[in-house]
Amino acid sequence: MNFVRFALKQGADDVVIEKISGKINQVRFANNTVKIYQNWNISKYEIFLSYKKRIMSTTLFDISEDSVKKSIEMLVKSARMIKPNQEYFGIAKGPFKYKQIPRAYDKKIINASIIDIVESMVNSALEYSKNTAGVLYTNNFEIEIETSSNVSASEKT
Repeated sequence: MNFVRFALKQGADDVVIEKISGKINQVRFANNTVKIYQNWNISKYEIFLSYKKRIMSTTLFDISEDSVKKSIEMLVKSARMIKPNQEYFGIAKGPFKYKQIPRAYDKKIINASIIDIVESMVNSALEYSKNTAGVLYTNNFEIEIETSSNVSASEKT
């Protein structure tokens, strides 16, 4: 389903929809040993829309088509009830050309063992100290954005 088109049919003037999906890993260590390993799978939509200079936005963690459509309907309905923002002049018109940034996305981190990384960090630190503690995060996200102003892009982070 094209949610931008759906929002426009509901009466929105400008629409920006960003889908973010991926995984976060966390390792906490103290007294030179790993104490906790956690990971989270993240899937969400960030929705921004305007209706006659009235601005609304939300974040949805229920990314089912029905949930997104109902949320868009509610945003447009709610926007009709608030005061216009006289300083809002719309979103930028696309399409845009983005320069590729070499090596901005490190594919090696996807398959790397975060536990091995932490153990290596601890061992290196123990050359200069007696005790270590800390937290290491890694993430792997895909971000897709689409707007009512002819912007459609995606990236991995």
